[in-house]
Amino acid sequence: MLGTTRSFFGICGFLLFAKTCFTQTTMEVFSSDDNLILEAWWFKTLEVNPKFNFFSINEAIHNYDLETTQYMSYTIAGYDVAKGFGPVLGARFLQNRVSGLAGVQYAKYTPVFFITTNFTSEIRNHPFFEWYTLLQYRPKLNEKLKLFTQFQNAMNFNSDGHDFSFQRLRIGLDFGFLQGGLAINTTQIGKDWVFDTEPGIFLRMELQ
Repeated sequence: MLGTTRSFFGICGFLLFAKTCFTQTTMEVFSSDDNLILEAWWFKTLEVNPKFNFFSINEAIHNYDLETTQYMSYTIAGYDVAKGFGPVLGARFLQNRVSGLAGVQYAKYTPVFFITTNFTSEIRNHPFFEWYTLLQYRPKLNEKLKLFTQFQNAMNFNSDGHDFSFQRLRIGLDFGFLQGGLAINTTQIGKDWVFDTEPGIFLRMELQ
């Protein structure tokens, strides 16, 4: 419980910081039989030069049975060279491993459709590589309600092979600044791609 409380207040602090920076901010709570996941992410283009953009995702995963909490932070800054494509630089914190990142991205944002996908390499000898994608589709159902669908995919690997991957699917309703519905998380671990699936529910709050 202490780990969950720390995770909650840590992400709330991030949200307050991001809101003061006038970013588009999202906070999501996912719950299953095994885990509670608190996730905050934001995507921002600079008003002075919209070709520059920032994307950051930060999360805490608390296991109910083990009463342990793991943290992850992934932040990149990109530049749109042509039609959403361009280079990125950033950093990732994962399981007590802090790494600088460099790579390429594609990003596109509209009120109905949003995608950001990045292929990055750690800036070090014997690096891990990562392919990350966040995809949303939010068509209108009526004047006040939208369908909300979101898919995340990440794959980490190095010269020795696959390290881990995860996928997260969200399907629900969009009430404006609140979205909620059904969720499923899947993971694959190690060279043998050991598979695990975790159904649950989600509730998210979006600040514009």
